Amino acid sequence: MEETGGLLNFVTNVTGDRFTRIEEDLGNGYVRLSITEAERRQAKNDIQSVEDAVLELLRNARDSGASKIFMSFQKEADQRRKISIIDDGCGIPKPAQERIFESRVTTKLDTVNFDQYGIHGRGMALFSIKQSADDIRILHSIEGKGTSLRFIADTTKLNEKVDQFEIPEIEIIDGKPEVTKGVRNVLRVITEFLINHPQLEIYMGIAGEILATMYTKSQSTVFESERSKNFGIACFNWERRNLKIWQLCGFASNAETLKEIANSFYGLELSNRHINRIMCGQIKTVSPLSINEIMRKKVGLTQGEKSVGKKKISISENLSKYFNDNDLQVLRESLNIIAEDIGNKYFLKLQRDPEIVREKNRLKILLPFEKDEII
Repeated sequence: MEETGGLLNFVTNVTGDRFTRIEEDLGNGYVRLSITEAERRQAKNDIQSVEDAVLELLRNARDSGASKIFMSFQKEADQRRKISIIDDGCGIPKPAQERIFESRVTTKLDTVNFDQYGIHGRGMALFSIKQSADDIRILHSIEGKGTSLRFIADTTKLNEKVDQFEIPEIEIIDGKPEVTKGVRNVLRVITEFLINHPQLEIYMGIAGEILATMYTKSQSTVFESERSKNFGIACFNWERRNLKIWQLCGFASNAETLKEIANSFYGLELSNRHINRIMCGQIKTVSPLSINEIMRKKVGLTQGEKSVGKKKISISENLSKYFNDNDLQVLRESLNIIAEDIGNKYFLKLQRDPEIVREKNRLKILLPFEKDEII
């Protein structure tokens, strides 16, 4: 196999990729594509948006027998969408962790799943995502303990809906909830998935919120005496415990260890300040998404819209009142991360958390810096 791969690489380097892309040159500009090239083109058509990728990753987690799915959903300043998904499913054996991104690789030899999204079991889902991603990889997986996966996409190449915060509208039809309106953003994809799989607990938030949630929930599963007192977790044979991958962060008793776990095991890149705030309980945790809660939030927003009516809103009105405290807290936490990253370049640090002040039709943001004496 290695000799074949070496020969193929040699021929490709000499002749270009044309050799590997065609099976037969039929003349007059017609060619018969190789199976590999045909699959690659089909796969790129399968995944046309970030929302498509999220749906396939959720279906994979479901098929692995997961009951809990934690999803970090965050966009970087360079327009890259970074998604980490940690589940408590059956896990992936180490020898298969690289091969699952190849075409036609599946565990469903004798079974195929059919759901409202179509067939699932062709061995093409992860291969399709890989064709459209900047990067996708298994960060950690152990049989019986779950999987953590990171997916990064350039949204200038792989589209996503602009409004990821719009809440879908849900109606009860024939006794069952059904999404009837709303942008097909990631929240709508998850909502529709939950309607069909109400047994799942799906947690969605930015990186800090997801790590805070897993860290807080895992505290009750790890004894104090078991937590790492030194940097690193190599001394803990946690795999032999009846714990899932998402509970690993419960071993951390200091910021260095928690940061190592977050980055290496979950693909969550957080600053030292953010990690310390998580350990101090200053970052809010998230609850599993609930259809009832989504409906309540949508009703609340709709009533707010009706109270405004159809009249034109002038710039003299207090538009900032529509931002609730939770919105401002999310903004404040994001600003913390951005300000720290920028400040580090100039040996500056924030004196305190960013201040956000409502002023009629704008939000005023104050970022008080001071010199960082620890260099």
